[in-house]
Amino acid sequence: MPRDLIPKKITGDVLGFFSIVLSYAKSAMTFAPDKSPKTLLSIMPRTNFKTLYMLVANRIAGDLLRTVEHLACYKWVGGALVLCVCSDDVKFCTRTTRGIIVKPKVLARQAFVVTDTSSSSPPDQLTVENWINSIVKPPTRDEPDDLLTTLDERVDGSIGGLGNRLEELLGTTRPAPIWEFRSLDKRTVEEFKPWVQQVEEEVIMWHKKYRNPPG
Repeated sequence: MPRDLIPKKITGDVLGFFSIVLSYAKSAMTFAPDKSPKTLLSIMPRTNFKTLYMLVANRIAGDLLRTVEHLACYKWVGGALVLCVCSDDVKFCTRTTRGIIVKPKVLARQAFVVTDTSSSSPPDQLTVENWINSIVKPPTRDEPDDLLTTLDERVDGSIGGLGNRLEELLGTTRPAPIWEFRSLDKRTVEEFKPWVQQVEEEVIMWHKKYRNPPG
């Protein structure tokens, strides 16, 4: 396990934070003109990554980029983090006589590249390294958001578009990030109302289940 993670502090919200960061980092690519990085995943944080990090920062020690690079070589299996070199991870990790090791800077140098065709400016490029380093910097008046949120403003403005805004779990004052689910299946007019009711019931159930902080 990466030495910057303390086993007893790896709660569900910490795993969730690393899961969404790794999902974007591993998928960084050059996008078609006017396409947003939001198209990478079917779930998207509307709260920016600086705020997501602040919610779990007291349970993450050491350098965030280094930890993310090492976690690219792990999978969550049977309730534990397990080292592996899986088919989708050979780009970032390698097996040697010393065991599984990180390929230095491979993940860090991947980049998100977006192009706004309404502008004459060249494409904007953001490396994973610069993005993750921006997450840990406290927000300022001039830089309130992480750099992926800022990059997405160029073409869309959805990722982290609500800034540091949070919601509270039902019946509590416990803060939680705001998320958006994308690419949902289509529904007919007749199906839409019962489907929305079902979704609402599921959301309420999860709010009640996780009303207390994970421990």
